Amino acid sequence: MVIDKIERLKEYEAILPSLKNYEKYLYKECEEMNAFYSDSKRSTLIIVKEGSLKIATTWREVKQSRDTIGAVLLKKDEFALFLPGEKYLTKECKKAIKYVLE
Repeated sequence: MVIDKIERLKEYEAILPSLKNYEKYLYKECEEMNAFYSDSKRSTLIIVKEGSLKIATTWREVKQSRDTIGAVLLKKDEFALFLPGEKYLTKECKKAIKYVLE
């Protein structure tokens, strides 16, 4: 997982070359989630265009528990990049865009 300002996104192209043309990939507005999610084959880029976005990144590993124990708060012009297999859960989505990258 990478969290940074959008102005520095170019610096991460070495780990994921598709960041160079991320606007060409499928995108949608960020949605409220009820469970942690990860894509086993593709990366997910979330960019906050306005307001803020809460993203839970870790949870209590107890059966039947959904307690979040780690989270980040992204603000306008910040991004989160989740590589394949990294789980996350989004809450309080405002004006955030999610891209699914190859």
